[in-house]
Amino acid sequence: MWTNTLEVSKPMTSLSSKKSANNLHINEINDIDLFELDRKTRKTKIVATLGPASRDKIRELILAGVNVFRLNFSHVTDYSTQIPIIRAIRRISKELNLSIAILGDLCGPKIRNNGFKDRESIPLEKGQRLYLKASSELGDENTICMNTPQIIKQLQPEHRVLLDDGNISLRVLQRVSEDTLEVEVLTGTELKARKGINVPDLLVDIPALTEKDKRDAKFMWDQRLDFIALSFVQRRQDVQDLLDLMKEFRKEEEEKKKEFPPLGIPVDSLNDYDYNYLVEEIHLSPEWRPMVVSKIEKPQALDEIDEIIKVSDAIMVARGDLGVECQLEKVPIVQKELIRKVNGAEKPVITATQMLESMITNPVPTRAEVSDVANAVFDGTDAVMLSGECAAGAYPVESVKMMSSICRFAEENSDYTAKVELDLIKKTGINACRKNPSLFIDAIADSAVTAAEESNASAIIVYTDTGDTCHMISKRNRNLNIIAVTSSSHVFRKLTVLRGVHPILVDFNKKNNRSPFNLEDINSNNNQIIVSLLTNLNANNEFLNSDAILAKTENEIMRRHPNWLSIGDKVVVCAGYHALLPGLCYTVKLSCFGEAIRTEKHKSYWKENF
Repeated sequence: MWTNTLEVSKPMTSLSSKKSANNLHINEINDIDLFELDRKTRKTKIVATLGPASRDKIRELILAGVNVFRLNFSHVTDYSTQIPIIRAIRRISKELNLSIAILGDLCGPKIRNNGFKDRESIPLEKGQRLYLKASSELGDENTICMNTPQIIKQLQPEHRVLLDDGNISLRVLQRVSEDTLEVEVLTGTELKARKGINVPDLLVDIPALTEKDKRDAKFMWDQRLDFIALSFVQRRQDVQDLLDLMKEFRKEEEEKKKEFPPLGIPVDSLNDYDYNYLVEEIHLSPEWRPMVVSKIEKPQALDEIDEIIKVSDAIMVARGDLGVECQLEKVPIVQKELIRKVNGAEKPVITATQMLESMITNPVPTRAEVSDVANAVFDGTDAVMLSGECAAGAYPVESVKMMSSICRFAEENSDYTAKVELDLIKKTGINACRKNPSLFIDAIADSAVTAAEESNASAIIVYTDTGDTCHMISKRNRNLNIIAVTSSSHVFRKLTVLRGVHPILVDFNKKNNRSPFNLEDINSNNNQIIVSLLTNLNANNEFLNSDAILAKTENEIMRRHPNWLSIGDKVVVCAGYHALLPGLCYTVKLSCFGEAIRTEKHKSYWKENF
């Protein structure tokens, strides 16, 4: 069961050589036991990239500890290949009663060199002079061609040009013509075709959203992905462009719903959709959209980072390209400062790139990689991400198990975790940035956290309609267990990226709104699908009273997640503004887990006997 470790400082006992659940080797625990241990104790979340090595291992990866699956759209041209993957994630997570989110990663503009005439590569040596040209032609031993004229126009003498992840460095000497520059090789090696080009000294005059990105974003919208990661972010406007694009998607959808009520889908086409998807659609909030994750991989983004954080829903510290364009020595400092700022804004932050890179080919990581993951946990990150380790590596499941184990052990040593900066939260947090700040929500979050710390509570149970209260509580203490209770499947999934937050989906309607039809009959009759969905909508929206809601929450936690809490555990129950549950609005309550069920049973007894 969960216990609060805030009052117990254990810097030496955690280093003991005696075996505990957290220092057992991952191969010494069977998958189910590891799964139970992992979901019960780990607070930092894991984002894993699906690829050729892991698409058929979705269940195994979830059992190993994945909370969010990343789908990389860089090379996706046929969307039909992604639909079965998305459906499999949704189906398996439902079978396991777990909140598993999906993040779609947009490619962004890729600046690369062209190929070469009659050869696969050219040698580049220090001091060598050659030309950099904006052209669709192939290059040669004296000319590197690239099909991005905007960059050639912007580059000036003394600007740096980096190729192949920074392995090759060029310096601009002079402009020869409008589309050609003379450059000198500062560090060189063999240059092959289609290698990435970085220009760290420029705010590149290229929009972050390409035409392919816009098509990909529309697919992600239609599939109701939980997060969209935006690459190549340099300025606030880059993020705003994606938000504006999604407003256009919403307008198009609203027009379709007028034509084909209630979902905007022709009746004859309903059979093409998964029924569970349709049920979610009928309850979809009008304000729904995927959360925008801004990938910070350009040094220019750091100049406008406060504004980028303000307009984004989450931030990814994308250390790969960031490490190419910034000085490598600066990357750890940038990581810490970004995590600090994003936590102050009460938004999720994901630390990514090369975290367990060696596990692409090796069954165990390097000691430096283990320290890297642990230090991200100590910095206060919400999630850590695996890329090639899961997408193309030889040990995808083992990589997730290892990352989970590192996170759990780091979290045990909470003395090293970065301190929460309440002054920063008050200035840049969710409520501070609202046009009409709530009068009470900061006080609710502060009180809930203080009550949990002072009472040594096992968990805070938060009733949330939007997820904001969970964000605020999670950011005020990185070591608490938070059970997020929501009736929205989309809020249920988006909260899974937050550190320490364990979402649970609970329906608080008085009546059980299950379809009156057999599912197989529904799936073969479009008209019955419509009737079933409208029945599911429950237009009356009659909800349980507050005491019954608390009792049902306890019952659902015990039934679905019996390892989370035991009868008698101290808990703090709270809610901010909740339109559906007015009786719980702006409340903080301390109780022992199980009291609500006992109270409801007593009420039932008195009604029956007196």
